[in-house]
Amino acid sequence: MSFDEKEPPNEATHEAIRNPVEGKIQKMELVTDALAEVGTVSEACRRAGIARATYYRWLDDDPAFQAQVDEAQEAHNDAIRNEIERRAVEGVRKPVGFYKGEHGGTFVQEYSDTLLIFHAKARMPEYRDKVDVQQTIKLDRIDWDQLPNSVIDRIANRENAFAVLASYIDQGNELPLLPGGKRSLMTRPVDPGGEPSDNDGSHQ
Repeated sequence: MSFDEKEPPNEATHEAIRNPVEGKIQKMELVTDALAEVGTVSEACRRAGIARATYYRWLDDDPAFQAQVDEAQEAHNDAIRNEIERRAVEGVRKPVGFYKGEHGGTFVQEYSDTLLIFHAKARMPEYRDKVDVQQTIKLDRIDWDQLPNSVIDRIANRENAFAVLASYIDQGNELPLLPGGKRSLMTRPVDPGGEPSDNDGSHQ
């Protein structure tokens, strides 16, 4: 049975059975705490003992949970930013001077020029690459079913749809398009703001 079909049992699951309201709140706290730590929905759900379908249902139905998820994602992003800055500016202490597999006790401080440039681009506009937009992304022409799950998951995690798709194109990929500009039916369609919409993708 797949992960989405059955929630793995744990103490939080048993608590949810005993007290549905408190159990749900506890699970929400578990999944947002895990999300802040690991940054991925699948792993956060696994740690919290809930199915991804449950997570997305809560996300759609509960604005307070949406806000908690946004805070958790930003907390994880902050941790990544801090680690990039640490490795780029402070460096990483690396052991050197091994002899016959034994370390002689010498260390050097190693810095990452690549991470430093990346950090500068994120913080200072003058270091950012000039972007030549040659392709206009029209969300209603994309065949979402043909995109990799990793792309769909990033958008479902409330990242900006245009930024995710632009990154996908920059990696040398082409967007799968529908003939005639018809919209593909999706469980979670995406609007130009990168936010999952509330409709089911059908035409009005």
